[in-house]
Amino acid sequence: MDAETLSQSVIARDRQSLAKIVRDECQLALWQRDLAFEPAPLMEGSVDEIRLESTPGNVAADVKLAMAKAGYAASSAREALTRDIADLTAQFSKIAGCTDIALRLAVVETDSCRKFHADWITLRLITTYAGRGTE
Repeated sequence: MDAETLSQSVIARDRQSLAKIVRDECQLALWQRDLAFEPAPLMEGSVDEIRLESTPGNVAADVKLAMAKAGYAASSAREALTRDIADLTAQFSKIAGCTDIALRLAVVETDSCRKFHADWITLRLITTYAGRGTE
């Protein structure tokens, strides 16, 4: 079975299952995926948090510029992370039917992401690249 639905949640190994989040009965869609690059070294050292608003067509260029300004060293890993963010943004905007994206890239060292929460945001994509949230 590629996807399993448990108590209004979808847990899957394929990206297509993320689209189930728009179903009324679905509260969480979790994609367990393997990355083709190692992002952890990018998160080491001093890098600033990135917050930006963009569109799926511009997010790669916007993230690339923001990462350079935030102190992420130029590397193949940074390019791979930029591509991954652009890919996720494109998929999310397609599922959500939105044209504008608010993006945050940060090293989280507190429990600010400890629990999922509900607020005025109808649909949110959260991904982790390194650390406890990826385990």
